[in-house]
Amino acid sequence: MARISLLPTDANGRAANDPLGHYKLSDADDSADPQYYGKVTAEGAWHILKISAGGSTHRYAQGPDSYTTAWANRASIGYDYFHIIF
Repeated sequence: MARISLLPTDANGRAANDPLGHYKLSDADDSADPQYYGKVTAEGAWHILKISAGGSTHRYAQGPDSYTTAWANRASIGYDYFHIIF
């Protein structure tokens, strides 16, 4: 039986209304507060999600390349709200 997508998709079959749908988890640092989750695309773009204080805040950073540098510096890079970063 074929699956029917309830979400509109783009030319690559990704959900068109999900701006983070093409990012895949690359790294996680969830051993302390805050927690960090790094995701990248096949093209090298990245975003890091910072979750602090028991999940009460979620902030994002993103860039077009140099993910390994961003991940290494994750504690000191600038984070902001989803609607500002994306």
